[in-house]
Amino acid sequence: MPGYIMHLVEAEQVLRKLERQTGIQAEESWRSRYLLGALLPDTKTGAEKQQSHFWTEETLQKLARAPHLPLFLEKYKTSLSDPVVFGYLVHLHLDSCYVNGYWPSVFSLQNDAGEPEEGYEQVTRIWLKKQKQLVDRQVFFTKDWYYGDYSALNHYLIRKYHIELPAYPPAVPFGVSIEEAKETELAALLKRLKHYLQEADVQQLPDEGRPVRQLYNLQQKADVQQSTDGSRPVRQLHNLQQEADVQQSTGGGREGQMSQTQMPSLKVLDLPALEQFLEETASALVQEYGHLWMGRSMR
Repeated sequence: MPGYIMHLVEAEQVLRKLERQTGIQAEESWRSRYLLGALLPDTKTGAEKQQSHFWTEETLQKLARAPHLPLFLEKYKTSLSDPVVFGYLVHLHLDSCYVNGYWPSVFSLQNDAGEPEEGYEQVTRIWLKKQKQLVDRQVFFTKDWYYGDYSALNHYLIRKYHIELPAYPPAVPFGVSIEEAKETELAALLKRLKHYLQEADVQQLPDEGRPVRQLYNLQQKADVQQSTDGSRPVRQLHNLQQEADVQQSTGGGREGQMSQTQMPSLKVLDLPALEQFLEETASALVQEYGHLWMGRSMR
């Protein structure tokens, strides 16, 4: 499954695409609730994940466990415009695509006979496709292999995408309650996430304290005004766009900082393919559900 940081990266990508498609900019209170929703399923661990991740009984028999999205949509489809519910969907959607799409592109699960295998008890080894290497299952899922990649990847993603923790408790209370995961359990999860951010030492960028989100919003504002306000003077639009471009080029912008991030050395995961996967997964989700916000606001 993707980790907390990867879920935040995906949630931010979905939100940026949604803002561009609809011409609507999410208010900070909406964004916080949305990001909290994107983390909410992972407040549950162990056997409780069956409910929070909408696993079927059949899924429980597999090593690679993907959420059954129809179960979630059947229950919450009428509430998808709520930021918490939509964030929850973004989480489950990424989990499903990651297990069913990204994993098979990087490695395959096998039994003792070297045959493809899905069963939780029957999978004994992992075939790494790019490395052309066979690894014992008990060795693979350790910090020396798969989970070690996650640690290195977390630092990279935090730095490149400037991950920030959503405010908790949110300024605006949750409007819809998700029965499968409790909002009150987010505090403990966010405490762990804060530790990750402190390790990566990226709570703030070296741009005299100006938040990256604010810089991005300036760029977004220019894009939205250009696409929705035909009456606004061209000179004013150009100046607004130029201000965003200049700030990005002097170290305060998202793209300028992203290019300076050193790629980690990974033993299992294919980083370029992973980033492309996250981009494509976010685009697919917005394409399917972006219409829910046409004519709406994100407050």
